[in-house]
Amino acid sequence: MMVGSLNWVVTLGQFDVHYATQTMARYNMVPRQGHFETMKRIFGYLKHHAKMQIVYDTELPGHMDYQAVTYNWFEHYGHCTEELPHDMPVPEGNPVRITAFFDADHAGCLSTRRSTTGILTFLKNTPVKSYSKCQSTVELSTYSSETVAG
Repeated sequence: MMVGSLNWVVTLGQFDVHYATQTMARYNMVPRQGHFETMKRIFGYLKHHAKMQIVYDTELPGHMDYQAVTYNWFEHYGHCTEELPHDMPVPEGNPVRITAFFDADHAGCLSTRRSTTGILTFLKNTPVKSYSKCQSTVELSTYSSETVAG
């Protein structure tokens, strides 16, 4: 019941406890005393940070600090063009940028040695989706766990 409550909290936008919630969800079948103590700490954190909120920022993010990779698609595809539908509506309004960040640890789960993938998606400057999951395979290096995450 406590894990279900935390899942609702994450769904409502409290992304900072997502990883802790997913970790505790792994032990739903056979919880131990230490897991209950950890759950109490998570709920204590939420009680202490009850006034946290998502700020909806409608400005386009500045990605000047990140190195962009550009590809020369012309050398691969030549003069190909995309066919657009004749009845396509004209775009209106302000431009929107969707940004996704992802990362993975290496062998973060001490019992199975599996890596954990984390993804955070932004619409303009507002976080809209958070995802954290234990990978389904055991990877031998950080590079391979990052490749599986991407």
